[in-house]
Amino acid sequence: MNDFQASCKKLNHFLKQTEKVKFESGEEYGFILKKRHTEIEIDNFEKKHQICLPEEYKYFLINVGTSKLYIDEYGLGVELYNLEDLKVFSESVFVNMKSLFPSLLIIGSILGRGDLIGFDLEGNRGSSNFSVFSHEDNPEYWLETNSDWSKFSLWLRKLVESEGEDDLI
Repeated sequence: MNDFQASCKKLNHFLKQTEKVKFESGEEYGFILKKRHTEIEIDNFEKKHQICLPEEYKYFLINVGTSKLYIDEYGLGVELYNLEDLKVFSESVFVNMKSLFPSLLIIGSILGRGDLIGFDLEGNRGSSNFSVFSHEDNPEYWLETNSDWSKFSLWLRKLVESEGEDDLI
């Protein structure tokens, strides 16, 4: 089992808890599973939008699922959206602007800051095509101006290892 799979396994353990999870740091967080996607749903989404989702993200959707992670007492944390909601959510980000969906596939939010997370599906970044996009920057230029890119698996592993404290690239 690699580090990414171990992080997914740990998240699955947290998602099964009915009470908040207390960490060694003393912090308590809630975890809410929204939906595990099937291979058929993922395949249909890819065909509908003529894209190829990153393999790590597909693994996550099937084995962990869209969810709310590390939710504190104020309801803040990380939220990963269902596939069927991504287009509408993206359009809400790009109000009065040209939507970059699905080239820029926004898959979730960091609720505490309002930052968004997603993939550049058309750039030449290889597997390091995942990033956190600042709510302070103009969304129309995220793909051009953002200099911090990583792999989804590395970001998720860092999030899990830091007990939800490190949600940046």
